Amino acid sequence: MRKSFLVAGVSFILASCSSSAPVYMDPEIIHKKDLTFCVEDIGCFDGAGVVPRRSSYNMELAPREEDSIDRVVFATCHQTKPYLMADLPKVDLPVFGKWFGSKKKGIKWGYLPDAVLEDTGDCDLYVYALDFESEDHAWAVMRTENPKYKLHGRVYCDGDGGRDYSGVSVCDGKAGTYQRIEFREAVQVHTTSKCSEPVRIDAGSYKIKVGKGKCPYLFKSQSGEAHSLVLYGWEGFNFKKR
Repeated sequence: MRKSFLVAGVSFILASCSSSAPVYMDPEIIHKKDLTFCVEDIGCFDGAGVVPRRSSYNMELAPREEDSIDRVVFATCHQTKPYLMADLPKVDLPVFGKWFGSKKKGIKWGYLPDAVLEDTGDCDLYVYALDFESEDHAWAVMRTENPKYKLHGRVYCDGDGGRDYSGVSVCDGKAGTYQRIEFREAVQVHTTSKCSEPVRIDAGSYKIKVGKGKCPYLFKSQSGEAHSLVLYGWEGFNFKKR
């Protein structure tokens, strides 16, 4: 969790909980994503993860200090849903890094992606857990697989030793660090002008310097298969304010 959430973003969330005015939250705010979330029948993720394509998802969230969180916001390219913590059903969740059997109170939420606007492989789900009194917040992002991205790759992110992805991947790393992606065949890479240009290691692998905020990368093989990687670059650690 981290202090110093943008005032404009906080104002929008406060307004959204008391009116029906349109709401927009910028998913490119530069904070490390450290909000634990679990998806039923899939698994748990610490801040960022990719899940199989489904028509609906039952999610469980575990804010680090659930008693201090005021509101939770779910946002995609199509919808923004703000909730008071008190209005969401509670559930016991395992605690990462604790003794086996340790539990904490989490919250439950159901996500039904719009078949046209959100089920695209490029419309990520962002989760914001907000505490306006202490300004301690937490974030998470969930990406979903999609048939248009079928090129398997292995991503080495933030010292995790490497993780295999079937076509959609995500990495949340400190801005300025280098991350790596590799494929079993030669690939070409495309990105936007504001993002760091990947450095080729060999025909099937690249290292990428993490920039600030969100950077998408599209890899294509000679056979035409594609892989979508999104890098999120953060600038500091999220220490809980005491």
